[in-house]
Amino acid sequence: MKKTLICIDRDGTLIHDTREHLFLGRDNDWQEQIGILPHVVEGLRLLNTIAGVGIYMITNQAGVAISDFPLLTEERAHEVCRYVLAVLKGEGANLAGHFLCPHATPEYAARKPTTNFHAHLVHDCHCLKPGLGMVFNALQAEGITPDNADLYVIGDRASDVQTALNLGGTGASSSPLSMSREKAARWQKCTLEITSMSRKTCLPRRNSSSPACLSVSANRGHEKKRDRRAQWKSD
Repeated sequence: MKKTLICIDRDGTLIHDTREHLFLGRDNDWQEQIGILPHVVEGLRLLNTIAGVGIYMITNQAGVAISDFPLLTEERAHEVCRYVLAVLKGEGANLAGHFLCPHATPEYAARKPTTNFHAHLVHDCHCLKPGLGMVFNALQAEGITPDNADLYVIGDRASDVQTALNLGGTGASSSPLSMSREKAARWQKCTLEITSMSRKTCLPRRNSSSPACLSVSANRGHEKKRDRRAQWKSD
């Protein structure tokens, strides 16, 4: 029997991600800047009802690679993640753990010519979404392989959805919608979809406030899994 594995993005999916909340941990008052998005707690509680489910937060944190933020070390980034999970747990919304990528790609660094970076953290890595490194970490934590997992990834960016598709899973977009009420409705819909075990991908419909649910091709998913088996074994 397959085990359900759900990986959830952090910024813009679980917590607010506005200009005031960028690069959490770069300031000493970072705890005061954290706000859980509407209906996240209810959605996570619903996902917690899935038998044997493993739920993990996976997050790209390129701010760690920026040397202009001396307080935002990799350990501080982990501290922020642990704090978010603790806040959610206090509301009865449980995640099994978190994984983060502290790297910035050369392309990302090139787009910020006035920003200083830690050279050793600027490179193409396997953990940065839509890469699968953090998903593989979650699989290992659960003691399962891609072949015996039903994978879902929830996030507010196309890269989150693509992460799931890269391993033959299902991606669910919780955004990008400007109105919090619409974003909350998206969260509710996606968690209901996942809980009912439907094989669908929830993607934002252009010029519409409601999500378009597109069926994921079973053949495509199987092909992706075959393509990634060698990478899973080598890692």
